[in-house]
Amino acid sequence: MDIKRVDFDVEAVDALRLEFFPKQQRSSFFKDTQELLAVSGTSMCKNTGLTKGGDLYTVRNNDILIGVLLNKFYAWNTIKSQLFFYLHHDCVGTSFVSLARFENFFTENNNRKLVGELAYYLVKSQFRGKGFGSQLFDLSLREFDRLLGDNDVFFTLVMGCFCG
Repeated sequence: MDIKRVDFDVEAVDALRLEFFPKQQRSSFFKDTQELLAVSGTSMCKNTGLTKGGDLYTVRNNDILIGVLLNKFYAWNTIKSQLFFYLHHDCVGTSFVSLARFENFFTENNNRKLVGELAYYLVKSQFRGKGFGSQLFDLSLREFDRLLGDNDVFFTLVMGCFCG
């Protein structure tokens, strides 16, 4: 089974929606994803005038969907002032979350042009534990290494639950 980059895959995109945004309307999620995928990561790297793009990958056994990966790309100027949650750890084992801006977290610009995000990946439950998730994750890292420059950055968000 190979991982393949696809322009759009209805079943794969719907699997992402159901896993991560089950309350979002299907048509809205599809429209947003199609707009994102209209610009590939390779195009983002070649044209500094673009603001965002994405690459969608699927793992299939014949026609059976096993897993999905969506990498997103942003122009640095588009994302630098946006906020994200930052997890702090201190010396005594305490941790807390604060908001930070990308531009404040990466203090030196160093001609940064692009930001990559490992946005979503999933393996359908019946195929978990067989290494497909690791393959998708490794592919994502290889693609960011191939497409992003030395001064560019990539990140991923983690879904989690914080109890107070």
